[in-house]
Amino acid sequence: MSRISCVMLATGKPSPISGQNKLLLRFTQDTLVRRTALEVLNIPFEEVIVVTGRDSEEVAAEVKDLPLKVVHHSSFQIEPHTSLHIALSSLRKYQDGFFVCHGDHVEIDSDILNDMIRLFDMHEGKKIICTDDHEKGSTPVLIPREFLPELLQHEGDDDGYSYLLKKYLLRIAKVTAVQISEPDYQNIAEAESLMMVAQHG
Repeated sequence: MSRISCVMLATGKPSPISGQNKLLLRFTQDTLVRRTALEVLNIPFEEVIVVTGRDSEEVAAEVKDLPLKVVHHSSFQIEPHTSLHIALSSLRKYQDGFFVCHGDHVEIDSDILNDMIRLFDMHEGKKIICTDDHEKGSTPVLIPREFLPELLQHEGDDDGYSYLLKKYLLRIAKVTAVQISEPDYQNIAEAESLMMVAQHG
């Protein structure tokens, strides 16, 4: 089996509904960032790196008891792609590939991550693995190690890795994404409403 690490980008985009940090919204019992981290940690990754930005102390507190490494990126709003640079530069162990995912991605699921790893192994670590709904953005991507130097040199106002899915179309393999139920989306909207009430009275 391939040796895989994981990078979780948790720099904290504001919600379009409430303006609050989506990472800190509660999804069932946990905040989104903690729920995502717990799903990620169901996989025996070589290591897991979490990059924080907005509300870094609060976000870090949500995962402080988990077996992962947290690094802070102070310039995440000015140069968003460098959040990935910081994470990749923090990887200590050798890996055949690495996941990149977002800490506020509601639909992340450890079963899907396992499916992606199996497909990665099937292609002997030569394919970029993504879900079939990757066009909507912020979905997990499993990237072969060979792309690491290119990613570290990439500059732009993007997330630092999604461009690969357009540049290397023949190197992509996909798995079917999981769709969460409508009530789950409603729970998130309700949480945002409650946060607005708490903030403004």
